[in-house]
Amino acid sequence: MAKTTSIEKPNVLVVLCDQMRYDCMGNSGNRYIHTPHFDRLSAEGISCTEAHVGCPLCAPFRASMFTGKYATNNGVLVNFLPLDLNQIFLPEFLKTQGYTTGYSGKWHLNGGKEDRYVEPYERLGFEHFVGLYGGHNYKNAIFYRNNDPTPRRCERYEPDFQTDHIIEFMENSLSAEDKKPFFAVVSYGLPHNPNIAPSWWLDLYSPDAVELPEDVDQDMGEVARKFLAEYYGLISCVDFQLGRLLTWLDHAGITKDTIVIAVSDHGDSAGQHFVLPMRKNCPYRYASQVPFIVRWPEHLGCGKKLNNLIDPAIDFFPTLCGLLGIENMDGAFDGLDISKQLMNPDDEVERILLHQSARNVRPDKDIYYQGQIRAIRTKKWMYAEKMGKLYQFFDELSHPDESINLIDNEDYDDIKEKYASMLSDKMKEIGDSWKIKIKYGKMAVEKWKKDQALSVYNTKNSVLEVTRDAALGIAPKKEKPSSTWDDTCRYSLPGRRGFPTWQGDYEENIQKFKGYQRSISKGECKAK
Repeated sequence: MAKTTSIEKPNVLVVLCDQMRYDCMGNSGNRYIHTPHFDRLSAEGISCTEAHVGCPLCAPFRASMFTGKYATNNGVLVNFLPLDLNQIFLPEFLKTQGYTTGYSGKWHLNGGKEDRYVEPYERLGFEHFVGLYGGHNYKNAIFYRNNDPTPRRCERYEPDFQTDHIIEFMENSLSAEDKKPFFAVVSYGLPHNPNIAPSWWLDLYSPDAVELPEDVDQDMGEVARKFLAEYYGLISCVDFQLGRLLTWLDHAGITKDTIVIAVSDHGDSAGQHFVLPMRKNCPYRYASQVPFIVRWPEHLGCGKKLNNLIDPAIDFFPTLCGLLGIENMDGAFDGLDISKQLMNPDDEVERILLHQSARNVRPDKDIYYQGQIRAIRTKKWMYAEKMGKLYQFFDELSHPDESINLIDNEDYDDIKEKYASMLSDKMKEIGDSWKIKIKYGKMAVEKWKKDQALSVYNTKNSVLEVTRDAALGIAPKKEKPSSTWDDTCRYSLPGRRGFPTWQGDYEENIQKFKGYQRSISKGECKAK
């Protein structure tokens, strides 16, 4: 039976964003993007520089985060598959440790349509729940509140009201008679495409000012620059929401009593390696490496960087247990408790990380996953196989951009043979194979049938549509926002209790952000 040591129970706030690369923050060395609140969190906590997600896809990450298990062990290797509910889940477990639990935003677990209601039994122990299964509509988005299956539509920008909802939960927790600590998760759809946002976010960065990775196809350069500029704008929006949350903790007087964790489920190709933007679900660094920042004042150091390899998906559950002083959890997870590494970030710890991925399910073919990839990553090497055959081999120290694939270089045959054996042993250790059978659910089959009926995605104003059009030689078409879009979003932030100047602060920050760009030559902050 798990028990908690004498450590006083802190609150926990998790800020989860979708499809954000590690290298898209100021604190990670990006000199073009403006992320003052991610930078503040890093300066006041521990930033992990080598956090790599084992299965870089939306639903698999969330399943691993809440179970501490590899994708093949929790049953979710691709999106839209049903989650095995006969497992220990983090929010349900924390309830047994005296926590009240709340969630706001995109759910994306257990399959389903974008706008569907998440049933109480599917919420894995979250008592307060405001959100829906999907979460990439952003404009006039639908959400459901707690156990009311009636869809509600908000005309405001989705991240704004998602932040309000999680603040409401935390406020209610502080004022509750039982005085339980809270476990709060806000899950933003941003910066995942479609790149829909009010103009002050979407036009924040100039496409001509951003720097593209070197291996972007020249024919896709214009589209990739446009995508990256909008992508940066969405990240700055997430950063702004993070700033609202950190400010609320300060004003509530509970900053020292709250663990804040900022993380993303996977990255984005951004046109790198000659592929279209918005690609993930592969062992490339652009897909696997994500932000993972932990702040707990007076318990963790300030401004330190943890350079050891970690997997923020499978390590999340056991690490939180470690931070909270919860013992006797050995053997319950595939991931590791890295809390001691966070407390002593200068100590070097060697680690081998496992990657698992597959293409979307094919109910018309057979009961096995298609296009499976397995890989192992160390500080020095990344070795990958596709359906049992050598696929990629990179020297991570010499070429961290993974631009030179060494699969045909005979000078490395001994190393490749060694890593092939290591991968085989790891797969056997966890019961993984190339013939993993899929447990289909109704939603997975419906999703597949829907995809077959569509030649392209019909999402309006989607950069995915723009990039596919560009690849086909079709001029991009972009729908302009409605005339009330800017006004609806700009002036609808509520003056929350204790924040009479919230509206003014918002306007002031937007004015500071407008026209913000980095000097390519000097790396200085300049305004238009």
